[in-house]
Amino acid sequence: MRIWTNFSEDDGSVHVIGNGNMVSYGVGPNILHIDGPPYSAPHFLSMNISCDEGKLTSSSEREDNTAIWKHRITIDGINAYEITDYMLPTPNIFVREFETKTVAKFNIQLSEQTQGNILTNGFECEGKPYCVLLLTIPKGSTFFTSESINHEITMGIAIIGEGSINFDGLKSAQIVIPEGNNSKLILCSGLYPDVMKSLEYASKRDFTQLKSQCIEYWHSFSSRRHNFKDLIPDDNKYKSAILEAIDSVSVLIKCQQSESGGVSAGHYYPMAYVRDQAGVFRGLLALGYIEESKAILEFWFLKWKEFGNLFNAEGMDNRCARLEFGNDEVEVPAYIMLCSFLYAEKTGDYEYIKEIFQMLKHCFEIQLSHLAGGMTEFSADETYIAGSIFPRYCMYHGSAESTLLFITSGEKFVDFVSKFKLLSETQIGIYKEEILASKVIYKDNFYVNNVLYANNPKREKYLNRPQYKIAFCDGHTVLKNTLHLSWCELNKQGYYLCPNCKNEDMPDFVEPSKRYILNSVNLVPVYIHSDIFSTQELENILRPIINSFNEKNYISSDNVGTRSLGYDYGFLLYNMVKLRYQEAESVLSVTLELLDSTGSWVEYYDNKKPYNCRCRPWESAINIEAVIEYVNQLKGD
Repeated sequence: MRIWTNFSEDDGSVHVIGNGNMVSYGVGPNILHIDGPPYSAPHFLSMNISCDEGKLTSSSEREDNTAIWKHRITIDGINAYEITDYMLPTPNIFVREFETKTVAKFNIQLSEQTQGNILTNGFECEGKPYCVLLLTIPKGSTFFTSESINHEITMGIAIIGEGSINFDGLKSAQIVIPEGNNSKLILCSGLYPDVMKSLEYASKRDFTQLKSQCIEYWHSFSSRRHNFKDLIPDDNKYKSAILEAIDSVSVLIKCQQSESGGVSAGHYYPMAYVRDQAGVFRGLLALGYIEESKAILEFWFLKWKEFGNLFNAEGMDNRCARLEFGNDEVEVPAYIMLCSFLYAEKTGDYEYIKEIFQMLKHCFEIQLSHLAGGMTEFSADETYIAGSIFPRYCMYHGSAESTLLFITSGEKFVDFVSKFKLLSETQIGIYKEEILASKVIYKDNFYVNNVLYANNPKREKYLNRPQYKIAFCDGHTVLKNTLHLSWCELNKQGYYLCPNCKNEDMPDFVEPSKRYILNSVNLVPVYIHSDIFSTQELENILRPIINSFNEKNYISSDNVGTRSLGYDYGFLLYNMVKLRYQEAESVLSVTLELLDSTGSWVEYYDNKKPYNCRCRPWESAINIEAVIEYVNQLKGD
């Protein structure tokens, strides 16, 4: 149950309803934005409840095992109306059902690129005419970081039953549903012919049957996950919370997985990020959703076949949208490799891995040119860089995380090609030498006096920074506190500046050779099943984190501030379960406590307070996998 009170007292959590083509993000009874198809596209609109006077409260609740949300609205403590939101599996129709005791009003605000027009002819339901607000977003319209769409998309909005749509002809409209009514508001999206067909389809259907079809779809999905109810003893005090989390995260991920298999990174980020999907992939496997996890591999494979490479984030069902960063050739490809081999280990489907072998070969080889002193650098969009925990100007230092990912994924790759004789012995030998050379000096590079450092500045002595690259301009970031992604050039100080900032005076770097300890990195070896550290060395790495958690009751990603990445709790819990620490239960308790009122985890936490993007598949998937590992330990696995 989540309580939403006007605007000022809400907890900020976001819920999602989606069918792979059309997706809606909501805050209580408000719609933040509704998109698609495709998922990677500009927003059509926002829709906010309107209350002229009185204190409005909504208690919002999701129906178990579904993405059906019910909102009960009161005004000054008196029941006013109920709303039920759901989306059909097909066609792309979002339905908002009303049961009103008073008038219900909603204000619609069209996005900047959305064009609107009222259609009044040709629409009829049960012998009564009704009007349609028709919206279009033109081909070539941009969204997010100047990504674009390659065809025009359309949305139709209509009321089935009593009510009115009042459009100002520009960017605003109001929906009015009279009191004593059970009208339905429908939003249909797609290509123009499909929208017209969907409007006609909805006008001729029994909505009780449509809702039943939606329930059946979701129950079919939910029934495919592992039976965790029987795995958890009835006397376990966390059983109810764990089962609720498993259900909410399952639905959250499914709603944000596009028809092409790519998974959105959350309501702020309508793109399929490789690293995010790697965490989602593992969460789906742990939940038992083999079909959905393989769809992520298929998404990557189709993109690779089309473009010959893979960027930091790719557009879902959108050929134009590709989010390129300067360091996409490290970490990102290693995650793709690890997911592929994990899929084979879990399913035995090595034939599929043979099918995607050339992509995996590309993913391995593209990292080799980045090795310097046995180290690869940081991904430019690494979460602890984006979250201001680790300075962006240090990203060409050696990265303990990306280097370990290279070694671990590379070992799995050469084992695979050796077993199935997919490359010559000579070529395999060359690959093994590259991996071994990096592995032999890994601890010298990063593990010093029982401390694992996230970075090593010495890498820059072996390899110069590129003169030009796609990046967030440091001038915009440092001087203007804005993000501007473009081609940038390296200046003498080491900043990357866009042409407009090229002559700006930049401050000197603060401790450019400092070495950082990041818990987000310290917890990676166990998470990716690396064998590089002994049990005692892992204890040396892990014990300070546990002691700090026991003292503060939260995780600090850098051991200094209060910010943690949203998956740090899952990482710590996973480590503690795998290494059989008795304190694991206390971390489980806090991890479950952090779930917001929609049943999801978020991008960052500041002293356990949620920050930035909500409704996150990545953090939610990693954390739920750790919870599932805890459950598996209960039965002795």
